[in-house]
Amino acid sequence: MKTAAQTSQELREEWMAAKANPRFIFGYGRYGDGKQWVQLDELTGGLQTNNLAALVALPKDGKSMLAAAWVPIIAEQADEVGEVVRVITLETSRQTYQRRMAALMAGIKEPKNIKRGMLSVADEKKYLSALDWLEGLPIEYLDNKDLTDEQALQLGNSPISFDNMAQFVSGVSMQAVKRGSAVELPPQRKKTYWWLLDHVGLLSDLRNKNNRTWALYDLADQLADLAHRYATGLFITHLNREAAGSGNRPTLSNIGGSDQIGRNCDQIFTLWRPWKDASEEDRAAVGATEAEPVFLIFQSRDEGSGVDTLVWQHEYASYTELVLGPGVKLPSLLPQTKKKK
Repeated sequence: MKTAAQTSQELREEWMAAKANPRFIFGYGRYGDGKQWVQLDELTGGLQTNNLAALVALPKDGKSMLAAAWVPIIAEQADEVGEVVRVITLETSRQTYQRRMAALMAGIKEPKNIKRGMLSVADEKKYLSALDWLEGLPIEYLDNKDLTDEQALQLGNSPISFDNMAQFVSGVSMQAVKRGSAVELPPQRKKTYWWLLDHVGLLSDLRNKNNRTWALYDLADQLADLAHRYATGLFITHLNREAAGSGNRPTLSNIGGSDQIGRNCDQIFTLWRPWKDASEEDRAAVGATEAEPVFLIFQSRDEGSGVDTLVWQHEYASYTELVLGPGVKLPSLLPQTKKKK
């Protein structure tokens, strides 16, 4: 039991520490490096301690590409303090995931050209240099085989369970924790700095469940417990079918298992691509045939809410932040709705 007096004293100490070191990025780490993802860091305050976040969007909207852009930057920070970034990639193999990260870091046009063996001399040099850089970063994988688009939409379609990923993140058996047994970290095992689960719907806990909604609720509870007890993490999940093709801004109710996920997550990032279903004529009007404006909607219990405006570059299959000039407002970046006659 803790009293209001104890709590007030803790909050005074928190304020005095913040006052002694005022800063925009008040988390223990950052999504960016001071040049990339600057607006996201200012919006979120950086990576917050013992925090669970969700990244949600429709299938094939580039959720994995967005998260993959953050991983190397966060891993560099983990390296500085002797910790590890742990990635649970259930839709693709670790080779595919790291190839994706290297292509993003190298700025490779048409990333498929890597597997085709058709990179220019300059691109090959940048790609191999990115692989060298990633080789030195503290990133560990728990992975699945590469799935087709259809296989990736089948719930529970991986051999990896929540207990598998939780032990990977924490270093201890979750079954032992539940039983109240004494557990010890393996010797020389580094602490998790941040973890990423891509994506939650493929955990085997959801396979052949009569009530998958309740199974997802249970997973949301367990993920929150893992983040709050051991290390900050982010999981990727899909918007439900009701959000598809509507063109309207997605809301929390559009997330699969939204009640429990919304209740358990400390932060939710929602990718909204309103130009995705626009006509070629409308897309050409803003140059969206090559690069389209996208909105990353941020909602948090403690850090408020806001929108980070991104650009999806088709030829690079990557997201970057869009710095809006003076007088540019978000509505001007939305497709114009045609009036009904």
